[in-house]
Amino acid sequence: TLFVAAIAARVSTTDPRDSPYFKGTSAMAYRHMLMVADGQSIMAHDTRAGHPDGYVPALYRASGAETITGLAYRAVRAVSDIDGRPFTRRMVILIASLCVFTLYSLSSRLWNSRGAGLLAAFLVAFLPALVSATNGRTFSHAIFAGFFASLYAVIALRALPASPRILPVLAALAAIPLLWVWEPARYGIAAWVIAVALAPAVDRRTRIVFVLAHALVVVIAAVVIVMVVVVHRNRGSRAVVRRRAVRPGHLGRRDVRR
Repeated sequence: TLFVAAIAARVSTTDPRDSPYFKGTSAMAYRHMLMVADGQSIMAHDTRAGHPDGYVPALYRASGAETITGLAYRAVRAVSDIDGRPFTRRMVILIASLCVFTLYSLSSRLWNSRGAGLLAAFLVAFLPALVSATNGRTFSHAIFAGFFASLYAVIALRALPASPRILPVLAALAAIPLLWVWEPARYGIAAWVIAVALAPAVDRRTRIVFVLAHALVVVIAAVVIVMVVVVHRNRGSRAVVRRRAVRPGHLGRRDVRR
């Protein structure tokens, strides 16, 4: 199948002589993934990076890709001794290859043609630039965003112009992992919801359920984010005060003389 071919195409482009280490933002994402795999909270203040005051990884950028990969690595590590880097690369390849299914379904729906779906799946599997960008050499949020965005689009389009109530709700639920892995998704989803709300061709009941379900997701996410920010900002402030209190420059004269 094209799914297996997509995996094979990506694996075949990797060179064993390449450096096994991630670079740049991929290295930072990999470090966050290991924190999740080791049971450390990425919502806690991390003082081992972001010198001198540290930072909170989950507040610094979207953390869905690292969390999903970290939890999967923790599960696999329980039954295997695989190293984190090769596992992460395989996870990236798997997520990218899964786009074969979502892009096939999305293209078939948009053009009402199975041929269009097969063409999209073929391009996902073999387009050289895409294969090179998703062969596991980089640990990028965009790769996860591509899968979850296409999954969201498939469900959202199936919910329109008329459908059972469950499909608009499922579309709103599919928006959660997309927002979790990719920051700019909020703008695209907001524009899409507004377009649906104003579209006269969409069934009125479906339109109401679609908009309300997405609004509920946004409200819940906003409340959770505010709570997390407040809690960890307070913790981070206390941690900074404690670290500054023990620096030599903050010691009294008597302590320095000693």
